[in-house]
Amino acid sequence: MNKWERLEKIERVLEKHQMAVIGEDLLKYVHNRLGCEGRSCVIHNPSQHHMRDWPERWNWATKGVERICPHGIGHPDPDSVAYWKLKGREGLALHGCDGCCREANSGEVVGPQGS
Repeated sequence: MNKWERLEKIERVLEKHQMAVIGEDLLKYVHNRLGCEGRSCVIHNPSQHHMRDWPERWNWATKGVERICPHGIGHPDPDSVAYWKLKGREGLALHGCDGCCREANSGEVVGPQGS
């Protein structure tokens, strides 16, 4: 079994037990793929946003994923923000921002900026 086959096996086991790894955190009681079917999901179906290759960190306060920019600042993952908006909780996207989360083509900030 090669490295990629082992990783796929680990992902299947995690999903079977409703678990996911985000950054260095192991999350329990994660929704299954049916819970996010048809939309982007930071765990099961990440969108093609510009921060996708940045390291992830679970934010226990917001219960969402942050992406760590090259300057070490945590920006809310766009898929977490989309979910919060869906639930009427877009205020959870408030964060200290250095502008790295702006989409290069639109200039739009992923979430509100804090001071």
